[in-house]
Amino acid sequence: MAINFPTSLDTLTNKTDNVDDVMAVDVNDLNDIAETVEAKVGIDSSEVVTSLDYKVKNVSSSNPGHKHTLADGATDVTATKDEINTACDGSTAKNSHTHGAAGIEAAAVTQAKLKTSQGSVHNSAGGNSTLPGGEYGFYPQVKVAAGSGDFNIGGGVASTSYTTNLWFSPAGDGYAQQRYVTSSGEAFWIFILRDKITKRIVSIWQAPDHPCMGNGGKPLLMPHPFGNYDAVKDEIIVINPTNEEVLEMRVKTIQPEDTPDRDLTEVIAEDYEIDEMSKPTWPTKEVTVGLPHDWDEAWQMGKLVTPIKKAIPKMGYIQCRKLKLKP
Repeated sequence: MAINFPTSLDTLTNKTDNVDDVMAVDVNDLNDIAETVEAKVGIDSSEVVTSLDYKVKNVSSSNPGHKHTLADGATDVTATKDEINTACDGSTAKNSHTHGAAGIEAAAVTQAKLKTSQGSVHNSAGGNSTLPGGEYGFYPQVKVAAGSGDFNIGGGVASTSYTTNLWFSPAGDGYAQQRYVTSSGEAFWIFILRDKITKRIVSIWQAPDHPCMGNGGKPLLMPHPFGNYDAVKDEIIVINPTNEEVLEMRVKTIQPEDTPDRDLTEVIAEDYEIDEMSKPTWPTKEVTVGLPHDWDEAWQMGKLVTPIKKAIPKMGYIQCRKLKLKP
């Protein structure tokens, strides 16, 4: 008869001398079971990927097998803090998985391991603009489209809350970019300030974080990055492109070795136009807006610091649109 192993266990009946007849099928079942077990176990250095020998000993086997990787969904991976840290950066943790102030050794955090993002703003008419990343930003870089221009920390600033501001001189067609430390990037934001009547674009701001992130963390107080917004003559357009759309734009920034790369705001202004007929929905998921006020003390005490996330409310004067390539 047919055996059940390895789908299920077989039930064999013991024979009694001088009572039971031993038939050929009895011996054949035992042979079949033995051969099936051998195939299941495998020979030494077996190359059969389903054999136990391959799964246990072959370095190429994984999930399940010789290696269990988190990236492939393994849930049974265990390791000590030292094993994890050695695998990550060759160093040893001093404060379990979360590092306290004394747990990060000098030069332990390299540039490649520090998560940063970058945003930029273009202003062709002068005035104040909020820099992406705010207090978590590094020193900004600036450039002009042609000629020369002036950049200052602020001019006629009217904000009552702290903001990382840059003033652009009216004479220059100015650009500024700022790299900043982040743990977020849940949604990409493009803000466009333009004239209500002529539709001329005055300023473009782009970053993978909302303008209030690092600039007070209160979207009601920092709903947009334009310090000189005039509700009478200006309108604000917001675009939330997908990751694929952002990548497509970034590729267009790259120029030959003898030409400066374009800023993402230049790509937006030169290669794209606002799709006036589009009516995308406003993003409703919560996004990171900053760290809690006691983050420094919590970190010094070795406690986990959780970034603050908020759903960004849509102001009535802001229009949601999409971009499309110029014909």
